[in-house]
Order: sequence, then C-alpha cells, then structure tokens
Amino acid sequence: VGMGACCIDYLAGVASYPKPDEKIRSESFKTEGGGNAGNAMTCLARLVKASDETSEETSEEKGKKGKKGEREMELDIRVVSKVGSDAAGSAIVDGLEAEGIDCSQVKRGEGTSAFTYIIVDVETKTRTCVHTPLHESLRKDEIITEKNVEELLESCQLLYCDGRHTDVALELARAAQEKGIPILVDAEKPRPLLRELLECADIVVTSETFPVDFGSQLSRRGKG
Repeated sequence: VGMGACCIDYLAGVASYPKPDEKIRSESFKTEGGGNAGNAMTCLARLVKASDETSEETSEEKGKKGKKGEREMELDIRVVSKVGSDAAGSAIVDGLEAEGIDCSQVKRGEGTSAFTYIIVDVETKTRTCVHTPLHESLRKDEIITEKNVEELLESCQLLYCDGRHTDVALELARAAQEKGIPILVDAEKPRPLLRELLECADIVVTSETFPVDFGSQLSRRGKG
C-alpha cells in the first residue's frame, strides 16, 4: 500500500538553464505521472510485470510453452491519495490504473490536481521543479474509518509513506504498526508531523539534503 502524493509532471528539456528574463526554447517535452507515492507504486508494478515476463520465458525454456510461469509472490498494489476534479486528476488515475495499480482509494476533490513544471538542464544534468500543490488536501475522514483501514491493511505486506497527507499517513502507519506491518517512510524534506511518522518507520529512505535539513530543524526546536 502506497500512501502519499500523486500528481502530473510537465518536463521540458533545455540546453541550459535560462537567465533571468530570458526566453528560450525547449529541446524536448513530455508529460508523465509524478508524486513520490505514485512513482514508487509504478516502479513496483513494473518490477512485478517484468518478473512475470521473466518467469514465463523461463518456463518456456524448460519446455512448458503455453503454461504461464508462477509468480513467487502475488502482489496487489494499491495507492492512497487524492487528486482534483480536473482533467489532470483523471489522467493521473488513468495512468496508474494502466500500470495495474488499484486506485479505489484515490479520492477526488474540488479544484486542481497537484502538478509540477520540471526544467531539465541538459548541460549540467540537473533539474529544477516548480510545484503547484493539490487544491483540496486529503482529509482523515475520507480514509480513516475502522472498516476502511481494516480493508486497506488486510494482507498488506508493506506500507509506503512519502510524507504527504501526513496526518492521514500517521493514523494509517499507527494502525499498520499495531498489526506488525513493515513501514517504509520516504522522507524528502521536513514536514509537519513527519517526526512522528518517522518514529513508526522500520525503513527510512531520504533525499540527499534531508538529514541535514531535518537535523537543523530539530536543533532549532531544542529536540536534537
């Protein structure tokens, strides 16, 4: 189960990053699904698909043509998030479902979905992101009910949280913790309630700058 952000990324490749007030042309452009939770679940879905294809090929090599190889592990990949009522929201959900991801817990809200303009500097191999957040945040009452949490975590082998919708994620993580379900927290930058979410984590993955940024924040609060 992946809990967190799903958005749309608009990626423009440029020869070099523009100077202030400069107008340049892009060398490439593409639209892709984004958001850490959406990306992580998509990667997992593609790994499962690749594993299935490898299993089929192995079976055929052993003279079992026409019989699909068995997976070592059946995975039902589900994402918990929220998108807007706009066309981008529909595109986000359609893209995830096309990867075989269960989007039954992706809620639809009023207004715009989250999206990011990404300028990819071909010269320096860096990217600059300009993010516009989701207009209407995910509410706890949309996800955290006894019945819904029970269904979400039934047979769950791992709960992934990217730190977005943190109040909802924290409630879900505590429920998963009580059930002994491993929790992975993908910490990109300091956010409200992220410290409490990290305390639930069995595995923590961070951005390059997060340890320093988070440590500095704790020091300023006198909680180092």
